[in-house]
Amino acid sequence: MLQIVIENLGKISRASLDLRPLTIFIGPNNTNKSWAAYSIYGILENSALKVLAQEYLNPKSQFTNSPLRKELFEIVNSFEKNFYVEIDVIKLAKDYLRILLDDVTRLFSKELVFLFFNVKEKELFKQFKIAIYLEDSMFNNCINNLQQKEFIQKHVIGGIEEKKFLEITKKSGENLLIISGEMLEDIPLKMVKFFIIYHLLEVIKTSLFTMSFIFPAERKALILLEEKIMSDPLGELLSEKPEIMKDLYHVLSSILLKGKYTYQRPIKDFLTMMERIKKIASGKVPFETNEKFNREVILRLLKTIVEGDIDYEDLEDLGIRLKFKPIATEVSLPIHVTSSMVKTLVPFYGYFKYLASGNDFIIIDEPEMNLHPKAQVMLLELFSIFINLSFSYSLVGNYLLLTTHTPYLLEHLINLIHPAKVWQTKEELFKEFFLKEKNVFLTPENVAIYLFEPSGNIIDVFDRKNIEIDWSTFSDIAGKISEITFKLEEIQEDDY
Repeated sequence: MLQIVIENLGKISRASLDLRPLTIFIGPNNTNKSWAAYSIYGILENSALKVLAQEYLNPKSQFTNSPLRKELFEIVNSFEKNFYVEIDVIKLAKDYLRILLDDVTRLFSKELVFLFFNVKEKELFKQFKIAIYLEDSMFNNCINNLQQKEFIQKHVIGGIEEKKFLEITKKSGENLLIISGEMLEDIPLKMVKFFIIYHLLEVIKTSLFTMSFIFPAERKALILLEEKIMSDPLGELLSEKPEIMKDLYHVLSSILLKGKYTYQRPIKDFLTMMERIKKIASGKVPFETNEKFNREVILRLLKTIVEGDIDYEDLEDLGIRLKFKPIATEVSLPIHVTSSMVKTLVPFYGYFKYLASGNDFIIIDEPEMNLHPKAQVMLLELFSIFINLSFSYSLVGNYLLLTTHTPYLLEHLINLIHPAKVWQTKEELFKEFFLKEKNVFLTPENVAIYLFEPSGNIIDVFDRKNIEIDWSTFSDIAGKISEITFKLEEIQEDDY
C-alpha cells in the first residue's frame, strides 16, 4: 500500500490517502480532486528527478545534508578514478528509496509545485506539503521489483565516428549495476556527474514504478492541436545534431524547469507523451517493450469498445497521422472527423500499444468524458483487466488513479468486486460482463474510493468488508431530481 499525505492544498487542510491498484476520487466540482491527483503525479514523474540531480550538484542547496546525496557523490568519485564502477543497486535502493521519496516530495512542496501548476500567485501553495510513505510489504515488493528489471542507458557523441562517453547497465535478475565510460575533452565533467546522479535516482525510483503518465481532462482537444502546441524550433534544430547536443538540450530543459511554462506540467507531459508515441510509431524512436505484459489483449478489448481499429499511417510528405477504421469497413478516417468517443480514447490506444510497461502509475481525469454509459463501464472493465494482467507477473503492477463524476463507474465497480469472493461461480459469471474476460474481477483490497467534500474533508467511502460504496454524492442529486418531478406531477394534478 502506498500512502500519500497532503496538507494545505486548496480546501484540503490535511488528508491521508491509501493508494491501491485502482483508486477513485469522487465528489462535487471545486473540491480539489484534480489538484490532489495532479500533485501525486508531480512527485512520481521523472522530471522532478532531473531537478533533484541539479540540486544535489549545487553545494548550497537545501539537500546538502541528504544521506542519498552523500552516497551518490561517493559513487561519482569512485567512477572518476577509473571511469568504471560497480554498484549493488538492490542494496542502494533498500538503503535510500525512502530517502529519495522524502527528498523529491520536499523539493516538490517547496519549489516545483508553483511551476508544476504554472501559477504566479504563490499564496495558493505557500503552506502546501505532500509526502509519500511505503508500508513494509510494499517496500519489499519494490525491492524485488527492481531486481527483476533491466536498465540500459548510453550517452554518446555523434559525428563521423560515434563515441560513447557513458554507459549504465543492469541485467534482469541481478543486483549489480555497472557504470562505465571514458573522459572526452569536449564533455564537461559536471555533465557526466549530472547524468550519473540522475540515472541512479531514476533506477532507484523505478523500483516503485517504471514510469508515470497522466491523461488530463483536456486530452480530446489536445490531440487535435498537438502539432501546433508542441512546436519547438530549438528542439527541431538540435534533433539533427550529434547526440551530445540532445543530451545538453535535456539538461538545459531540466534546469529551465525553474523557469516559466505556458501550460500546467500535466498538459505539457501529456503532449510530450503523444509526441513520443508518434515517434515510436514512425520508427524514429526505438520501441522498447516488456514481453511479459500482454498488450495485445488490451488492444483487442479497446478495439471492441471503439468498434474499430486505431493506428498511425505514414502520409510521406504530410508525415505520420492517426487514423480510425470502423469494423466491417475498408474506409480509414482521419481522427479529426471521427466521433468524440474515438478522439477521447486515442491517447489510451497510443499508451497501451507503445508505452505500457506493466509497472506504471497512471492518472486519468474523468475517464467517462464523451462516452455513452455502456462505453464507460466497458472502459472500467478494461482498466480492471489492465491491472490484473500486470499483477500476474509482477509484485508491483499498474496503479490507476481516476477522478470521476459518473455513478455508472461506481455502480459497475461493485459488480466487478463482488465475484472476487464467490470463487466457485466466477467461471460462469464473467460471461455476463461486457468484455467477457475471465480476469475482469477485482479484489476489495485492490480498490480505494475517496469522497472529496466541499468542506475540504476527504472521506474513505468504500466498505471493503461488506463491499459497499457510500455514493450519496450521486444519490442525493438523483433524489432531488425525483423530488422536483413529484412536485411537478402534484401541481399538474391540482390543475386538473
